[in-house]
Amino acid sequence: MPAYPPTYAPDYTAGYSPQYGFWPYYLTPPEALLGPARRASLMLFLLGGLLLLATTCIGASVIGQTDETLAKALDDMKQVSPDAAAMYTPKMLRSVQGAMAVMIGLLGITAIILGVVVRSGSRASAITALVLVLLPTLGVALFTLVTLVGGLGMFVAVAALMLIPFALSAMTISFLIGAIRAAGQVDAARRQMRAMHQHQQMQYQAYAQQPPQA
Repeated sequence: MPAYPPTYAPDYTAGYSPQYGFWPYYLTPPEALLGPARRASLMLFLLGGLLLLATTCIGASVIGQTDETLAKALDDMKQVSPDAAAMYTPKMLRSVQGAMAVMIGLLGITAIILGVVVRSGSRASAITALVLVLLPTLGVALFTLVTLVGGLGMFVAVAALMLIPFALSAMTISFLIGAIRAAGQVDAARRQMRAMHQHQQMQYQAYAQQPPQA
């Protein structure tokens, strides 16, 4: 008989995870429950990329615009909504566009960062991402309804422009709600795996402390 016990005797009736070691097959691994979180993370990456692309386009437009171009844009706005156009000057319009580009860029970076955290199954990050997506979506929806003041034609144009962003936001909100619901199961599975791993470690330490048999 060997003087020392083996390093570890694997249980072939169990699975293996690098984080939790060997675990019985009747326990669901946490990685198998992260499907909703991964889908929500993918949508956040997509939204973040589109927002950064929009920031680049708006920033390039602001940099490339001249005073004549801004004046022409204000003239076009007067034909649609004279009252709204009277509130802006070319300099003010440039400032509004620049502030919009910065705000959209910050939202895009935040969405990508939250997408990385949401992928791990965190409930807090999923709730934060849900608020981040829900509030701008409601704000854009309210703005779209306000454009009815400028006439039906302006409302239809803005609604058609926002159709794809609305669809993407709705899908992201749906996936985030699913990730929030699955977060409890992921946490429970992780606690079970952690408890099982600790139990196995205690068993192995007790076995290793036994005196060697001749």
